Amino acid sequence: PPYGYLNPFATFWLLLSGYQIMMWTHDSNDSYVHSASELLEEVNKINLSSGNILLMHDDYSHILEALDQILISIKS
Repeated sequence: PPYGYLNPFATFWLLLSGYQIMMWTHDSNDSYVHSASELLEEVNKINLSSGNILLMHDDYSHILEALDQILISIKS
């Protein structure tokens, strides 16, 4: 959900409708950087481990540019 906020009504409706609510554990800060190299640097600061969910958006070109390198970095 936007900004990680769910109001009680939305939470109730989602659960009643059979949805499972999942939140991210880390924010990549992709909205605040302006290049692929800056994004990779931000993600590398995060101590990711198995099962973590990294929040990333799909509306900036630098995110797609950095994605391969981010995935390689996370795997190692």
